[in-house]
Amino acid sequence: MKKNKLQIGKDLEVEKFIYGITQQIWESKQINSIYDYYNEDVIVRSPRNITYKCKDVIDSTKDTLSQFPDRQLIGEDVIWSGDCKNGILSSHRILSTATHKGNGFYGKSTEKSIMYRVIADCFIIDNKVVEEWIVRDESAILNQLGLTTKTFVEMKIKEKIFDKNSLNSLSNSFDTKNIIKNNSNEFTKTYISYFKKLIDKNFNLINKKYERSAQTFWPGGKINYSHEQIKKTWSDFLSCFENLELIIHFFSGIIEPMLSPRVAIRWTIKGIHLNNGYYGLPSQKNIEIAGISHVEFGKTGIIREYVIFDEISIWKQILL
Repeated sequence: MKKNKLQIGKDLEVEKFIYGITQQIWESKQINSIYDYYNEDVIVRSPRNITYKCKDVIDSTKDTLSQFPDRQLIGEDVIWSGDCKNGILSSHRILSTATHKGNGFYGKSTEKSIMYRVIADCFIIDNKVVEEWIVRDESAILNQLGLTTKTFVEMKIKEKIFDKNSLNSLSNSFDTKNIIKNNSNEFTKTYISYFKKLIDKNFNLINKKYERSAQTFWPGGKINYSHEQIKKTWSDFLSCFENLELIIHFFSGIIEPMLSPRVAIRWTIKGIHLNNGYYGLPSQKNIEIAGISHVEFGKTGIIREYVIFDEISIWKQILL
């Protein structure tokens, strides 16, 4: 039986609306309710592809569920801003569990259980998503299926699934059609200033601005503990690239009773792959990295940081 249509501002808060429609579509498998919650000409952007129709969202959902029919989407947080009149931007962090039971994008069924994170930013007007930006921790999925991201991309290139045309969506992964107002507060300003310094490779900032017990959650399902691990992970990642440029597409901060202040930013890093390291020998290629970050502040600094970017898209740019 179909559930009543959920609404913001009448019977639900934004967080409950987001969690509710996610559960209804994915776990209750009421896939056609996507028509209730997504605009007919919704734009969905990710480093993998860009779609422009509600039917595309339905087809993508069916395809994912055919590979991972028992997928659960555990909502970890919704950092949102806006209002019903001008539109609401929600940044929804999801921890997914699933079993790889069907053939598809990730190859033949392996029956392996996986866990990975996704962050989905949705712009909602009149209780319908009109624009969405999604980043998945693809390397976490592949690692648990027994593949490295590089090997997977090499395989897809050999199969002619990935070609240079498949790079077209990368340069506009985070374009925005609608006018969306950033929600700034002291914590968004603080985190953006920290993030810019990290991209400038000022890693000593971590000792000063992250709490000693801080944790960062990183692509590949990696969790970093302590200043030393956090610094090494950021350094290993960024040391591969030179001439770095940071573009921040959207940011929002939220302060709620009984909860720590949290910030979400959607960003692109551009650089040239000039150094040997985590991404292999230098390819001299211009690389774009599209990501979304969530951060939580503790008593004296950052206590938790979630950084998600799609490493499939990085290896595609290096290898194609």
